[in-house]
Amino acid sequence: MCNQCVDVGCVHIHVVLLNYAQIKVAYGEYSAGRFVRDIQERFFLQGGSVYVTDNNSFVVSIANQTCDLLEDTYLSISVTPVVVDDIRVLPVVSLSLVDAASVESYKMSSMVSSAVCVGATIKPAKLDHKWRASYERDMSMCVELMSRLGTRQGSLQRQPVNSIVTGTVLYEEAFLRFDGDENIQSLCFAEYIEAVKNIGIQKIVDMYVMNTVLNQLERESGVSIGCNLSASSFILDKLWARAVKRLASNPDMACRLVIELTEEEPMEDIDAALDFIEKLRGLGCRFALDDLGAGMSRTTVIERAKFEFIKIDKSLLHSARHTAAGKSMLKHTVDYCKLFSKEIIVEGMETLEDMHEVMSVGVTAGQGFYFNTKEKKSKISIAYTEAHNKVFPLINLVV
Repeated sequence: MCNQCVDVGCVHIHVVLLNYAQIKVAYGEYSAGRFVRDIQERFFLQGGSVYVTDNNSFVVSIANQTCDLLEDTYLSISVTPVVVDDIRVLPVVSLSLVDAASVESYKMSSMVSSAVCVGATIKPAKLDHKWRASYERDMSMCVELMSRLGTRQGSLQRQPVNSIVTGTVLYEEAFLRFDGDENIQSLCFAEYIEAVKNIGIQKIVDMYVMNTVLNQLERESGVSIGCNLSASSFILDKLWARAVKRLASNPDMACRLVIELTEEEPMEDIDAALDFIEKLRGLGCRFALDDLGAGMSRTTVIERAKFEFIKIDKSLLHSARHTAAGKSMLKHTVDYCKLFSKEIIVEGMETLEDMHEVMSVGVTAGQGFYFNTKEKKSKISIAYTEAHNKVFPLINLVV
């Protein structure tokens, strides 16, 4: 599989299997080795040359088929499970282009890399049976999730964010869901969120959602849509190059996109996230902090990112229904958020009393079932429909 010539007409990609250690602990050293060789074989079958640099990494030289080669390669690897002894395992990878002048050494320490595609941060493996059982369960769930995405069984359900004062819709938040039928069991993405984080495929899911939202914004003029992204996606790597290009070429679409930062995982690199926000805001996008009070503390990001919208989690409103302490907490949270954002939104509004409660603390926008009764729910069929080169056309991919 190795070839020591360096073709100047090729690009050289450094591939790192980020979940190699997890696969080794969960499924054994033999399976981990098979796992890596399967990925290498995919490139080899397309005429690429593979150079091993470590147990979990290699450099591949392949013809440059598209200017979006890194994104296409990342997707093609990530959405197709490796099958080892009837067990399906998703690769979690990072990619980087390697300078042709430095690739001849095939040593990680001397290779000069650029244009990096960064995957999500993965939790470390643990040497105990509980971790192994949990990882196997989460992997099985994520394989099923990616299969549903690849076969276009998912959709984005839209829920309006309303101005209480004017009654108008500020934008519609899109939620990923999988409806079943008589042959396919329904699947709720909310139940899979923890598995997605544990396996490390947040960014793949985010790329599908973002692409689908952009497609819909192009088709449906005059509507604004909120797109949820995980913290690991708030980095300007090559995986967003195509989306950035689409937004830059269509300012009207960009100004109708609201990007929501979810509260469900820690922010590893705040400066990188702020750069991401600054770049896309410069194209016209707006930003919202989602579910404040439900997950990780985001005080630094709140104070520096200047979110156009801050959304307060429904738990604070529901607590305010029953106790004086809950009412006080809701008011203090709202007052704090007003220091950094012009539009505060309270989630989980279900009744007229809820609306009066949030208005009493100075909030003029809300989201929840109270507004859904007035708005017909609409769905967006999810798919990666952007013109997209399959890097491995000989393999049955599901992108």
